[in-house]
Amino acid sequence: MSRTTFTITAAAFALSACAPGFDSIAPVPAPAGAYSGMTCTQLHHERQQITQQLSSLESQQRSAQASDAVGVFLIGVPTGSLTGGDKQGTIAAEKGKAQALETRIATQCP
Repeated sequence: MSRTTFTITAAAFALSACAPGFDSIAPVPAPAGAYSGMTCTQLHHERQQITQQLSSLESQQRSAQASDAVGVFLIGVPTGSLTGGDKQGTIAAEKGKAQALETRIATQCP
């Protein structure tokens, strides 16, 4: 393998391990009855908490992306993802909760 081919392959591998953007993370479906039995007040309070959590996670994910970009540029390693900065799984779960909650609010609360 030539040096150029090796460099390109190594760069592609390093970039593929980088933290994905917040908007590109798909939600993981939450259980259908996750919010059954809650009042509208409780549902709206839960929505506020999830919104705050997602905002915090978005900030952390952007930081992980920035760390990955710098790490790949400087040493060829996505440092943000390797040090636990990538919150992809948590974001997917919280987005799924938010979707289930919104569905419940739409069907239960005026």
